[in-house]
Amino acid sequence: ILGLLTIPFSIGHANKGDPSVMLALELSWFSCARERRPLALFLFAPDYFDVYLETFGRVAADSCLRMLARAVGAAFRRASDVAARLEDAEFAALGTNMPAEALEGHAQRVCERVHALAIRNPHAPLNRTLTVSAVVMVARPGRAPGWRGMLAAAREELAACQAAGIEQVALKNYGEG
Repeated sequence: ILGLLTIPFSIGHANKGDPSVMLALELSWFSCARERRPLALFLFAPDYFDVYLETFGRVAADSCLRMLARAVGAAFRRASDVAARLEDAEFAALGTNMPAEALEGHAQRVCERVHALAIRNPHAPLNRTLTVSAVVMVARPGRAPGWRGMLAAAREELAACQAAGIEQVALKNYGEG
């Protein structure tokens, strides 16, 4: 079922806020709880995207977001993976049963892939190319409060990462402790 819910990135704004993304997260949550498997939520957001938008305008920003979406989507290709654009400049991917030791490195490789695109962001304060920051939130759905709280916690952590600098990657456990 989850493979059918993969949202295509090439359609620009059409999937922004798409309710099927939340349905995929909810289905993944309950499936992992039932099967006692870990669930990893990856969130990615471009650093200083507001500066990019102000410099180049909405048309160029939409094109940039499509390039970022392809870079993120290409990294999550297993049948069980779900990747989508959540908000204007926020991308998410779900991975089930991924090895814990590979999660942070996987997110880092996505950030490196975006950096390698060499998208200019000439007025950004810390780097002249567009970068992304990432958060990987890991949960054991049978033991953690709920997927909505996980998404909120991941967004909070992503904001903190972006406040700390560029190309930040954080790995956090949700609902344990």
